[in-house]
Amino acid sequence: MQHDSTTQAASASRLHAEKMQAVARIAGGMSHDLGDLVDLAVATIREAMIIDSARAGGRRHLEEATASLTRASLIARQLEALARTAPARPEPRPVGRAVADLVPLVERLSGDSVTVNSERLDRSTWVEADSGQIEQVVFHLVVNARDAMPAGGELTLVVEPREVSSPRSHRYGVVEPGSWVVLEVGDTGEGMTEAVLEQLFEPFFTTKPPGFGSGLGLATVWGICQQLGGQVAVESEPGAGTTMTLWLPAAAPRTLGDADVTGAGVLVVDDDEWVRAVTTRSLRRAGYGVLEAGDAEAAMEILGDVAGSHVSVVLTDVAMPGMSGISLAEMVTSQFPEVRVVLMTGHATDHDFRGQDLPLLRKPFTRRELLAAIAGVEGSRIILATGSGESRPGGSD
Repeated sequence: MQHDSTTQAASASRLHAEKMQAVARIAGGMSHDLGDLVDLAVATIREAMIIDSARAGGRRHLEEATASLTRASLIARQLEALARTAPARPEPRPVGRAVADLVPLVERLSGDSVTVNSERLDRSTWVEADSGQIEQVVFHLVVNARDAMPAGGELTLVVEPREVSSPRSHRYGVVEPGSWVVLEVGDTGEGMTEAVLEQLFEPFFTTKPPGFGSGLGLATVWGICQQLGGQVAVESEPGAGTTMTLWLPAAAPRTLGDADVTGAGVLVVDDDEWVRAVTTRSLRRAGYGVLEAGDAEAAMEILGDVAGSHVSVVLTDVAMPGMSGISLAEMVTSQFPEVRVVLMTGHATDHDFRGQDLPLLRKPFTRRELLAAIAGVEGSRIILATGSGESRPGGSD
């Protein structure tokens, strides 16, 4: 009986994969073209904002256009995940800690009528993932759960290790024996019918009214899980809520001093995960090794351990919860005088930085501006990779 159910699950998984492959090929081409257009448009708007900054009305329209392109960039990222292109630099990442850091954002996304339960987040769990992938998956699952509870309810986040001794079949595949990390997002919402479950991860399928959902969110979750070698299992019944379970292959914790840390070079500090991910990706494509921190306290912790000896530049946002970027810069220059600091901001004026003898990047900045700022303080200690990609603008806001 167990063999029959496993065979059926494997067959269903193959059929689903075949349908996804056709869409993935289309999505791959679309994401490439859309990404290039967004990069070019953001750079053009940035130049127009500089040239035409005296005309307040025109600047407002340009800023609105930039915001729209930012949303288009998010769609491009979703399509990239759907296309299942390989992550640029998968590294061991502490998934439990990453989800714990997202809890304040989850609470804001969920709204006052939803109670968030985040007590079961095992911070010792690690998986191999690219920058921002875990956060992107959690975002989509949380939004889906929230929308299933229009009258309020309870949302539960779980991250824990699981050992599987024999194959475990589910609707969309089979979890093979081995060491796994489970990431669960459960809700007490409306639940789903069998018909919805059959199409749940198909691109552009949505049960929401026109204008309230692209149908790419859960397809993106599926694509990212495929990239990471994992699977998505779903338990849901009408009126009984839904639990979405991501099975991700467990990875060994990264120890300080490992090879991927020794080439670090730049520490990017920003509480905005999207900005941090885009900035990190631009630096890595240019040949830099990069470490990340979501706030000043985490940045000082990194600088204080072995990894800190491999950081030569700290790129930090100015406005962050808790300690500001300026306060962080003062601590860095005092405790680690060999480390250079570059500030970035999207709000402050020159007056706000009077007396601060530090380079300043204004958001949105292009990839060329970012690399110039880092190279300017770093000197010749890090060699930039050259090539046609270096001249392509990459906006960050």
